[in-house]
Amino acid sequence: MTEITEFVVPEDSGWLIPAGSVEALVIAMKTVLETPVSRLEEMGIIEAKRMVQQHNATQEAQKLHQLFRSVYLFSPILILF
Repeated sequence: MTEITEFVVPEDSGWLIPAGSVEALVIAMKTVLETPVSRLEEMGIIEAKRMVQQHNATQEAQKLHQLFRSVYLFSPILILF
């Protein structure tokens, strides 16, 4: 599992707003509204490419499967995969 900060690169592919900060949210929303649509589209493309390169659903699922399997192997309850 991961945090959103691993995905969003501030000013490159989005904006990060501290939880509970209304002021930071207002500033970010104003920035988005003032950003040209072409730049927003470019940011989306940049992040989509980054996601494809860095995150693979099949690989992440395999990692989780291995993690769960290792936990269950040491569990007093026998679970067969």
